[in-house]
Amino acid sequence: MLSTALFIGRFQPFHLGHLDAFKQALSENDRVIIGIGSSEQNYVEENPFTAGERFEMIEKTMDAEGVDHAKYMIIPIRNIDNFS
Repeated sequence: MLSTALFIGRFQPFHLGHLDAFKQALSENDRVIIGIGSSEQNYVEENPFTAGERFEMIEKTMDAEGVDHAKYMIIPIRNIDNFS
């Protein structure tokens, strides 16, 4: 059975620390799901990039690093504002 890690972050922007954490998760699992948090928020001080822009940053980084696309998946994750 394949093991899967879930790596969630806002990635505003995706940086080398995120890349290192991703590589660590991938070294311990068969694949990694990368969840782009606060995906509905953009163009505000805390979240200056859109989810699409962050997706592209991550994809370009993975391509540059030679990471096999079968080893990861990128998904948007919306904030939950009401916990009841």
